[in-house]
Amino acid sequence: MDYEQLERRLEASGVDIGLAEMHGRVTAVVCSMSDLQQAARLQMASNWLEVDKVEPEILASLDEMFVQTSESLHEFSDFDFRILLPGDDHALSDRFLALTCWCSGFLSQLGESESVRALLKHEEVKEILMDFQRIAAMSDEIPDAEENETDMIEIYEYIRVGVLMVQAVCREILKS
Repeated sequence: MDYEQLERRLEASGVDIGLAEMHGRVTAVVCSMSDLQQAARLQMASNWLEVDKVEPEILASLDEMFVQTSESLHEFSDFDFRILLPGDDHALSDRFLALTCWCSGFLSQLGESESVRALLKHEEVKEILMDFQRIAAMSDEIPDAEENETDMIEIYEYIRVGVLMVQAVCREILKS
């Protein structure tokens, strides 16, 4: 999926939500709901966009995002889940801002799920979600530097693995 192209198309449509935040929301839905059908996914995406008319191509791309995210979080996926962010050719501060927006979208959507109370009873997941909240609240400008790039990679990996943990716990909650 071409991040920049889809982000531009969303902006051109007058959408307030960015692609990173949208992917955070999609990820939370995939973690907290099982077997969401296409019509429900498209309705959910339309609601998040908050515009009167959405191009069918945008909805198709967002549905593909749901499908790819679901496949990458499937229990037999070899842990290949990736957070959708701007590429490495973007400034570090732009990528980190997108990561904070991703966390915000993830937390916002997860907070609306029926399994959130059960999730918060799990001590490790509660700690992960609190860390996500701290990351979402960060607003410092981050200069391009090798040390900051290394920190960004570590934060990204922490979030990625945290999502896998949330997914595993959600899977157990949904089974019970």
